[in-house]
Amino acid sequence: MSSVSRPSHAERGSQNPLDQALLKGFDRRLRLVCDHIVSVAHGRTTGLYLYGAGGLGKSHTIHTELKRLAVPYQSYNSKMSGRGLFDALSLHPSRIHVLEDAEPLFRDADALGVLRSALWGSERNSDGRLERPVTWYTHTERCEFVFTGGILLTGNREFSSLPELTAIKTRIAYLHLTASDDEIAAMMRRLALDGYRSANEEIVAAKCLEICDYLVHQCRELGRSLDLRILQNSYQDYLQWFEFQSLSHWTALVRSRLQAQLGPAERGGMPTRRDEKQEELDLAHRLRLIRDRQAKLRIWQQATGKSQSAMYRRIKQVSQMRVHLSLRM
Repeated sequence: MSSVSRPSHAERGSQNPLDQALLKGFDRRLRLVCDHIVSVAHGRTTGLYLYGAGGLGKSHTIHTELKRLAVPYQSYNSKMSGRGLFDALSLHPSRIHVLEDAEPLFRDADALGVLRSALWGSERNSDGRLERPVTWYTHTERCEFVFTGGILLTGNREFSSLPELTAIKTRIAYLHLTASDDEIAAMMRRLALDGYRSANEEIVAAKCLEICDYLVHQCRELGRSLDLRILQNSYQDYLQWFEFQSLSHWTALVRSRLQAQLGPAERGGMPTRRDEKQEELDLAHRLRLIRDRQAKLRIWQQATGKSQSAMYRRIKQVSQMRVHLSLRM
């Protein structure tokens, strides 16, 4: 197990008052989402469509709330046809079905027909749940079942003006989850205070906050919107560097990831002094493995135009960083 030491309560600290104030509104919106999930889970209503920009935690909120409620559910996050949807609902007619990134489904006329049938009915059973007959008739087959479960859908866009989607909208809760960059940054810092743990790796809260602060700074410098997914990816960049699986420093990995997600016009910009220093450290890390001094100096001078003493100064810094890390492991 790789560990960057387990965080203590003292290391975790508490969230600053400004972040707490920023998150009051976002938390209130999340509570509203959770209340609608509870309504579907208990059979009071039949469905929910939750949409908004990627990386706001829509799917995470749904899955976390259903697990908290200990409600059996099925989850789908790839291509599904109208007949596929019919078969999935008929296989588990009393369960909650979570359909992530549902926009392609809305372009399938058959799927819209199944959704309209599955999301509304006129009779409630002894458990208080709406019974909704769903049918699939063709010239070669006749299939039908009674659906008493619920459907939770997520997407990035609001419904189009199709009459079929308007009809679905009247049957379910329809929520737009939004967050400002400042709110997302505050959410990222709150998550960082918990540290990071996966099956066999950990990062202490203080280091998570350092990664988070660097990420927020870089996003704002590059003009890129924040989202929670890039924080998780940045943790993985750090762990790759920490485990000596990367010749580049974790900050270089994070910045290159962010730059790759920008358009060509947004990528332009002169490198900063920090970027230049990091590139020199990355190069020095690789030069340590070259024994031929002349070859080492030639590569260094071609890449940086700097002196031999500058090269050995950077190599010494890299060696000190590696010793420091090995003592912490």
